Amino acid sequence: MPATSKLRQKKQGITPFRRLLMSVLIGLAIAFGIRWIPGLMAPGAGMSTSELLEKTRQECLFHFSTEGKLPSSLAVLSGSDGNPPLDPWGNPLELEVLGPLSCRVRSVGLDGLPDSDAQGDDTWIDFDMASLAREVTNRELKTLNRAIEVYNRSIVPNDGPLPSSYTDVLVSLSLCGLIDNRHGKYNTDGWGRAYQVAGAPFHKVRSLGAQPDPPTEASASQKTPT
Repeated sequence: MPATSKLRQKKQGITPFRRLLMSVLIGLAIAFGIRWIPGLMAPGAGMSTSELLEKTRQECLFHFSTEGKLPSSLAVLSGSDGNPPLDPWGNPLELEVLGPLSCRVRSVGLDGLPDSDAQGDDTWIDFDMASLAREVTNRELKTLNRAIEVYNRSIVPNDGPLPSSYTDVLVSLSLCGLIDNRHGKYNTDGWGRAYQVAGAPFHKVRSLGAQPDPPTEASASQKTPT
């Protein structure tokens, strides 16, 4: 082949096939990049899945300790920005309620789909709030009974004694500004049971407690990445 023909081929640049191949590779890179970007920008980015699950577990325990109930979703936790935390693949962590005082936080892994067994790529941590239930109950009982004492000492002459129903007691204490029960914080004790009222007309709130008593320290189990 003449030298001029070879030189002309070199000057032709990238062939259509090479352009197509480069377009495909760039498209794949963008697609995978978009999937990873949310996870990189999320709070807790840079953490391993196990570290993120443990951090979320601690936030769930703190929520229960301060609010007296399990979080309704991971979006309400103090460390969130109104959205569930994202795992390293950009998928939102999932909260599953396993019982009155126990729940599971799950990462669905790279495939973004929950597994039906332990053979998939999901990672999760199970934990319960039993060790905090007594602490929460004692704190709420102290607040409630102090509010009742203030009501009986200062308000009874004007508004009369408290009603016999616990629900009505909560309404009366709330209307007087002695407790804040807008989110139902004082509806139940730490074990999820309704408080009891005794000793009318002056009343005292009590809890039936755990049946059986809760363990003395928190239990936690988890499936870790392989």
